[in-house]
Amino acid sequence: MVTAARAGFVELGVSRTRDRTGLLVFVSMFERKVVVVPDVGIDRAELGEALAKLESVLSESPELPRLVAALDELASPLARVLPRADDDENELPDTVSVS
Repeated sequence: MVTAARAGFVELGVSRTRDRTGLLVFVSMFERKVVVVPDVGIDRAELGEALAKLESVLSESPELPRLVAALDELASPLARVLPRADDDENELPDTVSVS
């Protein structure tokens, strides 16, 4: 699944941001797994416990509300690591890709 997540990262162009701060969250409800692939501008270690919780949330229970809550908990560490600048623009679409 990690290989598929990394392939999706490349195919979807997540690495094409100005500061290399793209982030792909790859979810397989069937396999009950989440793989997070950050670009080189994001240090995984700085995302701490919120990232670990997101990557393990489906193994505990495959409930969509739990996944959404874990995604929400990642917002605060991401905001700390990647503070919004005045000239920020959304370089990638905020969409869900299903395959």
